Parts: sequence; C-alpha cells; structure tokens
Amino acid sequence: MSFSLNPQILKDWRSTLTVAFSAIRRVKFIVEETFAFGDFDPQINWNGMTVTAVDIKRTRYLKIWKFLFVSVHINSTLAAPFSTNVMINIPGTLAGADLTVRQEELGYIQNAGVVEAGILLAQGTTDRISVFRPAFAAYTAGAFSARFNKFYEVI
Repeated sequence: MSFSLNPQILKDWRSTLTVAFSAIRRVKFIVEETFAFGDFDPQINWNGMTVTAVDIKRTRYLKIWKFLFVSVHINSTLAAPFSTNVMINIPGTLAGADLTVRQEELGYIQNAGVVEAGILLAQGTTDRISVFRPAFAAYTAGAFSARFNKFYEVI
C-alpha cells in the first residue's frame, strides 16, 4: 500500500468543490459587511485637561453583524484643568434612537494611580464612549488608565 501527500480528487468531487468555492466567493461580499476585525486608532477627547505621555497600548475591535466588541487600554498623565470624562471614539455608530438611549457599563480606570470602577457611557447614534469616574467626579492629577473589553450594539 502506498501513501501519497497529494491524493487524487475524483472528477465528481472536483466539480463539487469548484461549485462550493464559487459560492463562498459570492458570499464573501456579504461576510465583509457583517464581520470585521482589526486594530483602530481612536480619537481621544480629553475635554480640556492637560495630558502628557499618552500611550495607546491596545485598541482592537471585532464586529459581528450588529454587535461590536471593543478592547481598549490607554494610559496617560493628567494635569489641571480637570473634567469629569474622557471621550474615546470607536469604529462604529452605536445603536439608539437618539442621545438619550444609553448603554452603560463598568470598566477599569485608574485615577491618580488609584484603581476605580469607572463608568462607560455609550450614547446612541454616536461613535463615542465616555469614561467617567465613580459618582461622575472630576479626574485629578496623576496617572490615568482606561481599560475595558465590552460588547456594544451598533447600527
């Protein structure tokens, strides 16, 4: 008995595979609209705060139909004047009829070197996630870090 690394494909199988791969190529355009992934370069609005040493460690996304998974890890150093939130743009428009429809979740933040459970506020019909401190308090001077891995509904 001999073994071959390139077994012969019978004529019937060859035609079946040809038809199958042809169908897959036609579906490719549908898949590209409903499935995408990669890194993204977010625009960050610091809302007037003085910011130094911005280090974008990770900003990745995975889109599956109307769901967007976003993974963000950003570090920086903050100084006065201070605001209550930092806005991070994501690669998709969040679902919602207007700005009153919100998707709120908790994330990991660090303010002045202290770890806190931050509030992530995603407002419908925008492409922004607002990162707040607990009780919507203003940020203070020192090390800032925002880390979150979340699913959002997008349009």
